[in-house]
Amino acid sequence: MKTVVFTHGMWERNWIFKNFAKECRKYGYPTKFINLPDQKNGSETLARIEDRVEYIVSQIVSLEKIILIGHSLGGLLSIGASLHPSIKDRVEKIVLLNSAPLGRSFLSFEVLKRIWRYLPKLRSDSTFELRYEDAFALELKHVEDPHQVYAQMTEESGVVARQMALWQYLPDTKQVPCPVLVIGAQNDQITPPRIQRKNVRLLPNALYKEFPGGHMLPIEPLWPAVARDIQKFLEGN
Repeated sequence: MKTVVFTHGMWERNWIFKNFAKECRKYGYPTKFINLPDQKNGSETLARIEDRVEYIVSQIVSLEKIILIGHSLGGLLSIGASLHPSIKDRVEKIVLLNSAPLGRSFLSFEVLKRIWRYLPKLRSDSTFELRYEDAFALELKHVEDPHQVYAQMTEESGVVARQMALWQYLPDTKQVPCPVLVIGAQNDQITPPRIQRKNVRLLPNALYKEFPGGHMLPIEPLWPAVARDIQKFLEGN
């Protein structure tokens, strides 16, 4: 039995996948959420990307057949997990939604305009949360109730943010063992289409789909269309 494993991104929890998980179960796929430890209150649990990859693998090592679906940073984590020798032979497909860069890609202009506000946190390895105005501009502009989503967002590790900005975790993408569906959004202000297209070029067996919308595609109004394309990919040979 193939199990769909969902991994969320920075500042998120598993609410980002509430729609997609229901669809997967409707089509008969068991699902599993990777609950990365909450970074609130200054916790530095799993503060590094490498630690998070190892944690993911530890949570799914007993599964027989694995489908990985990751959003934003969760996409990069899913690729890292797929390369782990203890599960590599059992990962059958991967879906990357608004994924973080898998290689050296420059930050978007919208991120660069705002990142200076958080530099002290990044330098001190502290946890931090996005201000509402930044979260709205970068992530929440296309969701139906941005204030409600923002209220669910958590703090994030400054170490992980620094690793992302400085390309300190670069997986060997040419060794990814299975087909990958890369999904981007035309108005994504964090990981825009140019980053998604480069992710496709870095992978040996990847398809690319692009939708209208922003960085939170899994909970934006067009999510049913995204879910249909994911289902087609999962059912295809």
